Amino acid sequence: MPDYSDVQLYLFSLSHSATVNCTLCSKGHYTDGPGSTKCGECQEGTYTNTNGSIVCKPCPPGSFCNETKCSHCTGCQAGSAQPKPGSTDCAICAAGTFSVVNASNCTTCPSGRICNISECTECYTCPAGMERFTSYSCQNCPAGTYRPVDSNDPDCKECKKGDYQDESGQTSCVQCPANNYCPNPSSAPKPCPEDARCNSGSTSPKFCGSLLHWNEDKTVS
Repeated sequence: MPDYSDVQLYLFSLSHSATVNCTLCSKGHYTDGPGSTKCGECQEGTYTNTNGSIVCKPCPPGSFCNETKCSHCTGCQAGSAQPKPGSTDCAICAAGTFSVVNASNCTTCPSGRICNISECTECYTCPAGMERFTSYSCQNCPAGTYRPVDSNDPDCKECKKGDYQDESGQTSCVQCPANNYCPNPSSAPKPCPEDARCNSGSTSPKFCGSLLHWNEDKTVS
């Protein structure tokens, strides 16, 4: 009798005997139909996970098989994806995108978060003093704004009235000092005019009038 070690479904007759024996094709193989004398191997990108299959199935999106006789497909690792069925590999997610395991597509980083390398499994917020510029890069907070350390808000915030920040990429704003005023939060303080006084946090000078008087510390009340 021939060696059928690689045959999972075969039909044969013993010499001088009418006895017929059939064997189911094993996983990773298929038969062409009744009367087959051997089983075929599932090709790369296809599989069968049951015995006696008559057809190999394509690996579903999010998985692959890169060899013949596959009994199962391997899921894409986090940081990669495969949108097409019947694939032999998964594609690495580009910078600015990410994926979890078994993903059929890479997902663009959500608003306020980035990934600046390929094969990302998650996206993250920009460092303090910075905000998202693209899905894969950050930019400094512009002058007049800030973003503090450990902030849950991904966006830079404007300095509050009476504060200023004349440098970019900062984590805080500074209160306008006394004897100065800060009309523009993105510019350095301006000296108070000689005929006026400015309390700390002033956005404009105060000139003495009938309803104002000087305090001993040269501030106005």
